[in-house]
Amino acid sequence: MNSLQLGSASQSRMMKVLLLVLVVALVLTNGSALKCHNCVPRTSGGRCVTTQETCGYKKDTCVAARFISPYSYFQRCISMADCKILQFNPNIEAKCCQTDLCNTPII
Repeated sequence: MNSLQLGSASQSRMMKVLLLVLVVALVLTNGSALKCHNCVPRTSGGRCVTTQETCGYKKDTCVAARFISPYSYFQRCISMADCKILQFNPNIEAKCCQTDLCNTPII
């Protein structure tokens, strides 16, 4: 075998390894989507049924928020940037978290 053949075989092996790493990374990423409690009342201050929601694209955070006036609340998936905006509002108490089902209601 000459050096050209050795280089080609080495590149082929490296490409196979990179492809395997990429496939494994994609499988792990798709299998680990964040899950949040979801409860959004239809009316201000109304009740809702809490369910579980798998967060979609660009929604990397769970939020539990309570509006002081008029009173209302919700739990859902949200982006961290949007959750931080809620936290800056003095009329909203918002809890932002990034682990499965971490957004328990704020009482």
